[in-house]
Amino acid sequence: MLNKTNYSPDYARDGVQYFENIIPDHLISELLCEVIALCGRKVDNSKNLFLQAEEALFGYLNNNSKSGYLALLRAIKASVRVKQISITPSVISKAQKLLNSNHISQRSDPVLHITGKKFQLSDRSLAAPWHQDWPALRTSKHTLVVWVPLGGAKGKGALSFKVGSHQNGVINSGDVDTVYSIDNEEVSDFDTLFQGMPEGDAAFFNSLTVHSSQDIDEFRMAISFRFEDLTCPEWRKRQFTTSQSIVIDKRALTDEEKDLFHK
Repeated sequence: MLNKTNYSPDYARDGVQYFENIIPDHLISELLCEVIALCGRKVDNSKNLFLQAEEALFGYLNNNSKSGYLALLRAIKASVRVKQISITPSVISKAQKLLNSNHISQRSDPVLHITGKKFQLSDRSLAAPWHQDWPALRTSKHTLVVWVPLGGAKGKGALSFKVGSHQNGVINSGDVDTVYSIDNEEVSDFDTLFQGMPEGDAAFFNSLTVHSSQDIDEFRMAISFRFEDLTCPEWRKRQFTTSQSIVIDKRALTDEEKDLFHK
């Protein structure tokens, strides 16, 4: 097992690299305040914002339907506050450098990752098994993922990476549930990197780098987003396609929808 005390990962060699204090404190605070507000709570500036966000989300989960709670999470990840974090200049410049391209895009939507025993909605674990992100994206050959734990990631809350696994291309995967899961045997030859991260840090990793998360009791909230290389010739040949799709519902308007603007 590798960690920051005995190993310093390099993006080109290992497929993952950590950057300290790359996300400005005020952007994280503004996003947490928005989470609290969208849950119908008032922000108490004398208390820890992350703990308030946890309490607000748990309260919302208990007082609303499962579908209502999931709808709120979709709204949060589409927030401008999330977008501001994903396009902050420090993040953009690092992404351009690691992709060796000044022309990058964000084709897929951000992902909001919430874990913690009390936030588990069913018997299904909130942990993610070993997997690669590229099969679920299918964009540029050179696509990187940025993972930002909003309150930091301590102990089991951190991600685990199989260093150097990106160099093997797409690795055989099994059944597709929430991710394209990979058996341990397929990646047993790679060292595992496991490193805690304080708030403000971010992990940048290749979309082919195999990674996983663990079940934890405590609350952890993170966002992730992706950058693609628009100069990738293979992606151009595929006409910049992606597995992420937007479907427009073209059904007829209901009477309720028609009356929305006449009240």
